[in-house]
Amino acid sequence: MDTWFYWYTLADAQIKANLFKKAGSSIQKGTTLAKELSLPEAVENFEQLSEKLIKKKKSY
Repeated sequence: MDTWFYWYTLADAQIKANLFKKAGSSIQKGTTLAKELSLPEAVENFEQLSEKLIKKKKSY
């Protein structure tokens, strides 16, 4: 899948479902794709989502 927002939406859903390892992989794939497409705002979105993942892991 070559659409960065697919990976963003998937990772967000995985975080909500406590699928932390899968969410980390989805964030990594989406970040890589956003960087390849030169989309700095999308990269920032993934960085924020990564922070959300870290916080959720700590509280779990």
